[in-house]
Order: sequence, then structure tokens, then C-alpha cells
Amino acid sequence: MSDEKDLKRYERNSVIQAKRQNALRTVLVTTILTAFSLGLCLLRFKIPYMSNMFAVDFSVFFELVAALAYGPIAGIIATLIKFLFYVIIEPTSFVSSVANFIIESIFISITGIYYLKSITPNKNAKNNEMDLKTRRQKLFAGSVIGIIPALIAQFYLTNYFVFPTLVKNYRGVGYTFDFIFENYYSTIEAIRTRLPEAIGSLIPEIGELWQGTLLINLPITLLKLLLISLVAVWLYPPASPYLHFEKRK
Repeated sequence: MSDEKDLKRYERNSVIQAKRQNALRTVLVTTILTAFSLGLCLLRFKIPYMSNMFAVDFSVFFELVAALAYGPIAGIIATLIKFLFYVIIEPTSFVSSVANFIIESIFISITGIYYLKSITPNKNAKNNEMDLKTRRQKLFAGSVIGIIPALIAQFYLTNYFVFPTLVKNYRGVGYTFDFIFENYYSTIEAIRTRLPEAIGSLIPEIGELWQGTLLINLPITLLKLLLISLVAVWLYPPASPYLHFEKRK
């Protein structure tokens, strides 16, 4: 009887210890991914012929990895910490950082939820093994599903939160609706003049800021998230066992 109790106590302690180790590993790897994300956030790339307003970074890749490996909450926490540090470094980026936090959180959470649910073993299925190709297909499908609401959120946040707030709080340093519109207008004109006439003529002129958002911000974000998704589709499924400290089968 005593041996039975000792065995149960040992098993219970083993389970608790394993859970603690997994939690510690999750925190450690999420912290590393957050650091990489912040590093990429600071390495913003200016797109040729475009205003500095439209510089991009690919930091959301590491947040997506965190969401896929440890769940959407881990990805959102990584995103939040990244933007908190970035705002400390660049205080004037607060407004755009709030919007970007929401946009990126939508993308990584929806993608993560779809992917994790789609690979969860089905109790009624005879064979729950999922090959690498299927996992990649599921991840790409989740990414596409996550991109759509992220783009919708970006359109409304940019036009009805970011622009009005910038003009209200930073008018003294030059942020006005005319200044923002001029950046969009000059960027579209620069692109149009560098394209063949037949293609450039297809780009419409803008008269409102929301048109600039539609023609510039959304395509840039779409291409960025698609590129990040393709890299994640290729790299994450085979790397997943290592992120979970499992031996590859």
C-alpha cells in the first residue's frame, strides 16, 4: 500500500515537473522570438520611390512562429512586448504602433487558431498522423484566412484612427492632412512615371486619403504578409519538433 502511494506521488511529481519545464521552455523561446522580432522591427526597409511613411519590416514573422508553436496568446504577448520596447525607442511611433499591434495580433491569432485546430488529432479518425505537405497546406490556408481581416482592420484603423490622431497630436511637427495626402500623391505619381505608360495609366489619381490607403498601404501589407506566410509555410512545420523540444520522428 505504501509502495502504491509512493508510486502515485512520484508520477504526480513527474507530471508537475514536466509541466514546469515545458512552461519554462515556452517562456524562454517566446522571449528569444520576441527579441528577434524587435530586432527586425528596428530594421525597417524603405521601398524605392516611396515615402518613408511606407517603410516596412518583417518582424511579424517571429510573432507568427510564437503563435503557431505555443498558441495565439504567446504570439500576441510577443507582439505587445515588441511594440512596448519600440515605443520607448521611438516615442512618436505610439499611434502607428497601436494600430500595427491590433493588425498583427489579428493576423497571427487567426492563423494560429486555424492551424492548431486543423492539426489537432481527431479522436474518431483511425490515423491521426499528418504529413509535412498537409501541415504546410493547413498553415497556408490559415495565413490567407488571417490576412483578410488584418487588411480590413488596417484600412479602418489607418483612416479613422491613425490619421486623425496624428493630425490632432502632432500638428505642431508638421502632421496635417495635407502633408499626409501629399506623401500619398507624390508616391503614386513617382510609381506611375516609372511604369510603362500602358500600365501607369491604369493607376487612378487620388482625391481622398482613403484612396491612398487602398492603393498603397493595403497592397504593401498584402505582399508582406504573403511573403512572411510563405516563409513560415516552408520553415515552421519541419522546425516545429525542435521548438517543442521533441525528437524528430
